Amino acid sequence: MPCHYNGVFGHKPTWNAVDRFGEGPRPPVWAHALMDLVVAGPMGRSVADIRLGLDVLTAVTTGGIPGARLPPASPRAHSARGLRVAIHVEDPAAPTSTACKTAVREVGARLAAAGAIVSEPGLPGPSLAEQNGLYRELLNAAMSPGYAASHQDWKAADERRHRLRADYARFFGDYDILLAPIAPTPAFPHVIEGALGARKLNVDGVEVAYLRHLVWAGLATLPGLPATAIPVALSDEGLPIGLQVIGPLWGDMTTLAVAGLIETLNGGFRPPPGY
Repeated sequence: MPCHYNGVFGHKPTWNAVDRFGEGPRPPVWAHALMDLVVAGPMGRSVADIRLGLDVLTAVTTGGIPGARLPPASPRAHSARGLRVAIHVEDPAAPTSTACKTAVREVGARLAAAGAIVSEPGLPGPSLAEQNGLYRELLNAAMSPGYAASHQDWKAADERRHRLRADYARFFGDYDILLAPIAPTPAFPHVIEGALGARKLNVDGVEVAYLRHLVWAGLATLPGLPATAIPVALSDEGLPIGLQVIGPLWGDMTTLAVAGLIETLNGGFRPPPGY
């Protein structure tokens, strides 16, 4: 989301591909244990920047295996011709501005013109609304010291997540990558008034719950999949719009390779006025 709102590239790695120890202050009770869902990754002005950053961050350990490296990109990811691209932009769980939806579809059209096979097959697994509910449940368990559900409750939620991972594994047997928005709107005015749950977000003139702007961000986070953020357009107000390239588990190099294709087709980083 910081990449989307600021017009830069970034990579959210497969969960546990980058060791987060020391990345930021954490409660003493969680100082060494892995934190569920949360990852850290590089941001930059090009795919080359973030690929270099990821190489550095994963050089020592990947997935807890000393000396392991991320697998190479899928051979199909190096050319648009024959690339199997799924797009998901329309979903009742995630009201999204026309500008953000159009930006994703226009990239799909450029890839199709370059030889990719582009379609909108829908998401694997349960509805996005159900996926987002599970994401928020597990996020609450990961982030809130006051989480009060039983371990058995958490295990039941984790089982649902693993079923979703299996659904995605089958999905990525048919598609190489999934393109989706990162957020429902470009950057919006900073809102601090009122309780978080009472705030509203304006999507093309319609007010929706403020926390709906997290739905797209949780799409890849819940199953722990890699997602590369790419700036692809500007709104009528001149604000950046990005999209995310989501790939299979441990398919980080595949999403980066496809992001490089999109960067070439789309023109890459656009400096703001006065940069």
